[in-house]
Amino acid sequence: MLILIKKLEALMVREFIKHHLNPEPVKFIIAGSISSVSALITIFILVSGFHLWPVLGTILASGVSGAVGFNLHKHWTFRNKSPRWRKQAIFFLGLILGNLSASAGLMYLLNDILGLWYFLAQVLIILSLATVNFLLNKFIIFKHQT
Repeated sequence: MLILIKKLEALMVREFIKHHLNPEPVKFIIAGSISSVSALITIFILVSGFHLWPVLGTILASGVSGAVGFNLHKHWTFRNKSPRWRKQAIFFLGLILGNLSASAGLMYLLNDILGLWYFLAQVLIILSLATVNFLLNKFIIFKHQT
């Protein structure tokens, strides 16, 4: 399976470079999607399975998603080889906390106040934060040192 993924990645990168396109946004979307699916699975299990309050489920799901996202973005999306991973992790943690605050606030607004189904609210929250996260990751957290 890993060999297939590496071949698909090489093909994608080759095609993007051939057309003078940057593959990072697509890789960011793929890695972010994996991270987001981990959040969705986590919140579903916590809320539907363990009957936790959706806001608390969002907080815990953000932690899981953050760990998955950091590793994927550092090592795959941005191919960042900086040995300063601790500093990057601290900045990424700051981003996660910012996302967590925004996610919890938006979940409260969408679910508790407006009555939107928690799962749909979570999908909307994830989509709304994606662009800002890409820009912060690319230009601040995993910025290539020249």
